[in-house]
Amino acid sequence: AIQQHLFDKYGDRSSKVLPHSSSENRVTIAQLGCGYWGPNLLRNFVNTDSCDMKLVVEESPERRQFVNDNYPDIAVSTDWHDALND
Repeated sequence: AIQQHLFDKYGDRSSKVLPHSSSENRVTIAQLGCGYWGPNLLRNFVNTDSCDMKLVVEESPERRQFVNDNYPDIAVSTDWHDALND
């Protein structure tokens, strides 16, 4: 369904770049966990223009400190309910 929607909206763009995102189609993200792959995912979300990384939920104090040290503008929590309550 999503592929058909994109095809209907943009046509056959398999060899073309999709239009640059605007503020009206940005996605706000809460990442649950920052374990083995977590730092890579976090870095990619932060560096993606169409993403607003808002929250990382992580139980490990060391991983929460990693997020605080490297991404001070991103909130950190131990409770996944915080992601749903926002």
